[in-house]
Amino acid sequence: MPYCYTGSMGNTKTLGNTGEALAAQVLQNKGLEVLCSNWHAPRQLGLGGEIDIIALDKANNVLIFAEVKTRRNQNFGSPAESVTPAKQAQLHALSEVYRQQHPQLATLDIRFDVIGILYNPATPNTPPLISHMENAL
Repeated sequence: MPYCYTGSMGNTKTLGNTGEALAAQVLQNKGLEVLCSNWHAPRQLGLGGEIDIIALDKANNVLIFAEVKTRRNQNFGSPAESVTPAKQAQLHALSEVYRQQHPQLATLDIRFDVIGILYNPATPNTPPLISHMENAL
């Protein structure tokens, strides 16, 4: 996947998808196995939201739930600063459901990471700034 964001700078869905794909690549480059992305709990549970990336660190027996925040600027703070307490609580609840649905993974340690990706629209052909904060939540 190329590092440059090639969509319209006004299209936040495309920007977010590009960031999530790049974040998955970052995790894979660190030796992690990406199990799934954009995971949602079953509707009947009434939990909204999604987990952006679920990955496995086989070497350390850790299941990783990653929130990806992609931005074009820092007018409203860094990408990671936008992970509110409400979003953190939602991620914790969703992770419990995921672990219940995958009992083979339930005994692993868990970790919550935040991956921030900052694109600069003034220089679209330059790599974005990427920050990967392990155990961020």
